[in-house]
Amino acid sequence: GQRGTVFLPIVMKPPPEPEPEPEPEIDLGAEFLEALRIHPEQQRPILHRCDRLWAAAKERVIGLANGGPWAHFDQLGVTPNQYAIRNGCILPSWYPPVGNTIESLGAGTASIFHMTQALARSEKHANHIFGRIDMFRQQCCAGIGFAEGSGPFKYYWVIMLAVCEGTSGE
Repeated sequence: GQRGTVFLPIVMKPPPEPEPEPEPEIDLGAEFLEALRIHPEQQRPILHRCDRLWAAAKERVIGLANGGPWAHFDQLGVTPNQYAIRNGCILPSWYPPVGNTIESLGAGTASIFHMTQALARSEKHANHIFGRIDMFRQQCCAGIGFAEGSGPFKYYWVIMLAVCEGTSGE
């Protein structure tokens, strides 16, 4: 070769593998809501997502999944109706401000089918989630939370159905 010419080695390797597309996150709450909508026992003419109740249900289910009491109140005694109110839902005057007229709980499975079946086997829960009685049939606003946690049941569901007349900011 010529003087002053430098030959650099060529290192050949295959191009990097493309990063795999992230798996789309499955919104089990949305899928559960659709399962309730189309269920043959559903008595409500309409059932729609309510962001205020969705936030309340998510807050509740995270507490349950992280060791909160398995009850219709949290470790501070806050009830489902209070969760809805503090997330901006104006409940009808005939709902007690403290108490539970809106929440069903389920646990132990991530399967929407199995959770729906389990709730349907309980008359009180079935009355609520399918709107079998007049009071519940009027509850057309839905918030559904799902979480996996460290508690004894591993998988937790909170189903909030209510008449949510608006927000306190409206």
